[in-house]
Amino acid sequence: MAKLFIFISFLLLFGLSLESIPLPITAQVSPLTSLLAVFFLPLAVTRLRVTPLLKAVILFVVYVLIHSVIALFIDVIILEAGELRVLAWARQMAALLAGLAVFLVLRKTLVRVSDRYTVGAVAAGALPALAMALLNVIWGLTGSALAGGIVTGIRTVLVPLGYTAPVRASGLSLEPSHFAFYLAIVVLPVTFVAFAVSRKSWWWLTFLACTLIAFVWTVSITGLMVMVGFLLAGVLVGPGRRLYAVTGIVLLVAVTGYAVLFPHNYAAGQVQSFLSEDWTISIVNRFYSTWGPVASALSSYTLLGYGLGGMSTHFSEVLPAVAQVDIAAVSWADMPTLKTLVGRVLAETGLVGLWLFSAIILTALQQVKNMRRHRSWRSKTPLLAAAGPALSAFLLMAAAGHGSFALPYFWFWLAVIDSRYLWKQAGAGPAGP
Repeated sequence: MAKLFIFISFLLLFGLSLESIPLPITAQVSPLTSLLAVFFLPLAVTRLRVTPLLKAVILFVVYVLIHSVIALFIDVIILEAGELRVLAWARQMAALLAGLAVFLVLRKTLVRVSDRYTVGAVAAGALPALAMALLNVIWGLTGSALAGGIVTGIRTVLVPLGYTAPVRASGLSLEPSHFAFYLAIVVLPVTFVAFAVSRKSWWWLTFLACTLIAFVWTVSITGLMVMVGFLLAGVLVGPGRRLYAVTGIVLLVAVTGYAVLFPHNYAAGQVQSFLSEDWTISIVNRFYSTWGPVASALSSYTLLGYGLGGMSTHFSEVLPAVAQVDIAAVSWADMPTLKTLVGRVLAETGLVGLWLFSAIILTALQQVKNMRRHRSWRSKTPLLAAAGPALSAFLLMAAAGHGSFALPYFWFWLAVIDSRYLWKQAGAGPAGP
């Protein structure tokens, strides 16, 4: 069983880079890691070892399940919302359970592997995405038909619904901003840990350089916000403050250089649009997906929550009229939803749901603090040093970026934290590589 858990760990960690794979049914995101976790879930739910973080996660999920079923009953039976409401609920519930599966499976399998193994598996999975991004850079800079053909061909097969263009890199994600989130929340934190667990510093410096080049070519403002949040958190809480600071300076130089060489880029257009108040759909979507539920909290049932999938029928009650057309235009046909996770959690699970979700993050950070308080555990678990900054970056993404529970990045870090807490409970380290 130990070898099986090690293998499962590798599969799930390797798959983090692939955000959406083709499925017989259409889905907004279908991450490979989340789908694999659902498949392996039966192995993870036996003999669950209880931790404070597991309690917090289960409490949130149980609340959301009960709350959403009651809201669904009201909408379908009393308000006669119809089949669309049921389908929207089923999609959101499937996304939440897929994310939960990532947490449950990885928290159990990662107990069997070391931080070094975890770092290596994540880095191995990132290599194909980084290679795609570097080919995208070559395509954009030189117009190479070969590089463009490779990028387009692979993405057409693996990410058929994704954005592909020479001027912005998407890796193996749906769009450039999502790829930037993956780099900022998963790849860069793991790369920093690699300097502590590996002697091949030259290799990881090369890997870091490739990551930063790929990130700059995403030309994502929200991605840059998330990355800056991660680096600032690292500088503030450490350890390794110098590495965070130097990387931040290098990134600033790289972004500035890109802006000088390519002044008429996508990000510049977004900034100009924002300053002129002639907002693009992207800006409207992200801003009002978070601010809309907050602004309407006292004039609607947002504080109580409309239930998972509730935006499909209560869209106009949560968002101001000025934003409804634009957000509906970038949502699924007849199934409008909010872009950001913070907005979704507040609008669909209410104030209680948002508080319970916040409790998950606070509990995770508290477990990290408790473990790193002991000097002996700091050397045993260098991944925990990056967990706090990575969760800080995730919070920025949740407020201004991605909104799907199925995205595995958040659940991955929760699993890392909880698996190391299980180590501490047992008074031992990994039983595997």
